[in-house]
Formats: sequence, C-alpha cells, structure tokens
Amino acid sequence: MTEPKPNVQPGWEYGAAQDAAFGLEALLARHGVTIAPGSTFEAHVLNVLRLVAAKRSAGADLVPDDVRDQYRILIGVYELASLILAVENLPGFNALVPHLRLLNEGTALQNVPSTGSDQATNKLFELYMGAVALQCGSDPSLDDPHHSNGRNPDVLFTARGRRWGIACKVLHGRHPQGFVEHLTKGLDQIDASGAEVGVVAFNLKNVLMHDLVWPLAPLDGVAGAPLTTGVWVSPEAPFRILLTQMEHLAADLASYLPQGHLDTLFARRKSIPAFLLWGASPSGVIINGKPTPTSVRAMIVKSVGTVRDEDMKVLRCLTWAIYADSAMRGPRPQ
Repeated sequence: MTEPKPNVQPGWEYGAAQDAAFGLEALLARHGVTIAPGSTFEAHVLNVLRLVAAKRSAGADLVPDDVRDQYRILIGVYELASLILAVENLPGFNALVPHLRLLNEGTALQNVPSTGSDQATNKLFELYMGAVALQCGSDPSLDDPHHSNGRNPDVLFTARGRRWGIACKVLHGRHPQGFVEHLTKGLDQIDASGAEVGVVAFNLKNVLMHDLVWPLAPLDGVAGAPLTTGVWVSPEAPFRILLTQMEHLAADLASYLPQGHLDTLFARRKSIPAFLLWGASPSGVIINGKPTPTSVRAMIVKSVGTVRDEDMKVLRCLTWAIYADSAMRGPRPQ
C-alpha cells in the first residue's frame, strides 16, 4: 500500500474550529443530545472558544509558553466535529446516534491520551471508525455502546458487495503482549459475527510519544534560553516522526512473536491478513510564513499476508476517510 502523505491544510483558520464546535452542538441538538454542563466535552468546547477569542483579540501566534495541550484540544474538537458533520446527511447516520450520547461521558478527543478506566472513551473510537466507515460503505451498524456482549465487531458496514466488520481497540500500554491479546480478541469478534470479512483497528493515542511530534524548543533557538512551544519548518517533519513511531510499534509486535506466529493468528480467520494502526498527534509548523498549530494524523495498513485487491480498495477508502475536514484529500478512491 502507498505510504500516507502529509495532509496539512495551507493555513489554520481558527474560526473554522469555532464554527465546527457550534455546528456539532447544533447537530447533537437535532438528534436529542445536549452537551452536559460540567462534562469534559463541554470544557473542551469552551477551550476552543477561549482560544479563538484570544487569537482574534490579540492576534498572537504561538506564544513562548507550553500551550500544546490547549491546541491539541482545539484541533481534536475540530477534527471530531468536522468528521461527524461530514457524514450527518449520509444514509445510515442514525446508527451513530447512540454513540453521540457518549460525548458527555468520556474523553471524546482522539488525539489526546485517556485512562484505561475511561470506557466511554474506548467506545468513542467506535464512533470515530463508524463515521469513517460510513464514507466507504452502506448499512452501518454499531455495537450497543452500553450493552455490548463483547462478541460482535464494533462496526459493521457493507462495502464492495461484502459485509465488513471493524473491531476497534484502544491500546493503553506499549508491551506487545497487550497488543496480541487485543488483536486476538478482535479476530475472535469478527469470526463470531455476521461479517464476511473484517479488520482490527488500533488507536495508538495512549502509547504515542506526543512530545516528540510537538516538542518544546529554546526561545529564539538560543541554547539555555527558556523553552517555548516549538514549530517545525516543514510539515513533513512531524508527520515523519508520527509514522516512524507507528512503524516501530508494529515492528516491536513482529519481533516479540515467535517466527511465523503472527501469520498463524490470522490463519482460517474471516479477517484479512492485516490490521490498521490509527495515530494522531498535532504539532506546530510554519505555514505561509507563520508558526501554526496543525493536525498530524495517519491510518496505516500493516499486512501479514496477501490482501485481495478488492479488500485493499476498502482499506484505501478508510485511510482516505480520516481526512473528512481536508479539501486536499481528493476524491474518494475507487
């Protein structure tokens, strides 16, 4: 599969983040969901509004403080809101509505770490993947967010004439054994379901080293000076660091297992001989001559065998669908 390329919009429109937050609030209201006062998600949305107001009033760029977490929240709200708004009018959107209510219960953002005890956050990755799958297929079905029996894949949809299942897993540790256990459970869920074919998708937000993608740097580049929020000259740099981390995690898994054991995990399974790795970790880059916070994210396919061309086309579509907010992503892959 072709390696993903940086997908960075030429300039960050802060108003777009505010518009997306308001748009999501209106969408939730249309489906009977209200952002709960005092919830983490309300705090995230208010963070967006404060940052946009500060930007407009002061005209400040990234300031010499560690503001990375604030901008990660802004970007996370924008990306999640944009994705959900992009699919609201597609047939089958109602299958996502029960998961929308979870926005008030966990850490909804897919680019900041969450705790292992935050089960709502794990379910919200299902919402994310459901919105991704909705752009690539039809007749979606999501496992009940409150009464899951643990035997079905989290997302079902029909693509290219076959019923697909996506088992969504959120890693909370870097040890390969945990990865293997989640992978095996996901494969079992796909086998036990009505899916004809499937894939396990891993969210890496809790195991990525986010500070490598967006590091602090000495003020004005002077050694020993106070540290400030860093920016990269090229958007390729943080994207490459993110991809390198994702590739290393996959390599650690392969080296941990006995020779050939990864192949045997997939033998006689409904799942394709591959899994998906999803990672997002915003950064700061120079865009149009200005230091700018920007999204850095990717979904990559790690194959352990031969994947049918028709199935690879579905995977290409899923990797395309994560960029619903970007005008640069091009037409849907055929």
